[in-house]
Formats: sequence, structure tokens, C-alpha cells
Amino acid sequence: MEKLFPIGTVVKFNENPLEYTITGYFPQNKETGEVFTYMAVNASFGITTGPGAILFNTDQIGKVIFEGYRDKKAEQFLEKLGAVPDILARAEHTGTGE
Repeated sequence: MEKLFPIGTVVKFNENPLEYTITGYFPQNKETGEVFTYMAVNASFGITTGPGAILFNTDQIGKVIFEGYRDKKAEQFLEKLGAVPDILARAEHTGTGE
């Protein structure tokens, strides 16, 4: 099970000088169907009329600048949500998700 960062976490990528704020979990690329771990927006500008959110996986994070707020409910939610990659992998392998 993957440990997820909470909404509001600010991250940097290894070869990108910009900082991004995590805004959601497990978005799907509409063109390729690929599911990513996170979606984020530029930490300085937020949501704009430009390209918008980026999609990325945990292994692409180079550094966590700030970890978002967690309370008991958030921890419980993130714990359950952390099982999603395993469920998706089983579904892909067996065709059922069971």
C-alpha cells in the first residue's frame, strides 16, 4: 500500500525548478488512459486558464517542500486511498479488481 501525501503538499521534481501543490489523487490521462498517483498545480499561481494541472507519480517527486495538513479523518481517508494502486493492479491483472 502506498503512503500518500495530503492535499496541499508542495513538491519539486528533480529537473524542474517550479514547485507544485498536490490537489487530487489518481487522475486519469484522457488521451492515454494512464492513471497517475497525483495531480497538482503550480504552487505560485494555482489554477489558471493555461494548461492547468500536471499528473505525476510518487517516484517523480524530488523533494517535499511542505507537507499538507493532516487530521484523523484525513489519515483514515489517505490510508484507504493508499490501497487504490493495489486494487487497480489486481483489476488490470485479473480483469475484475477482486
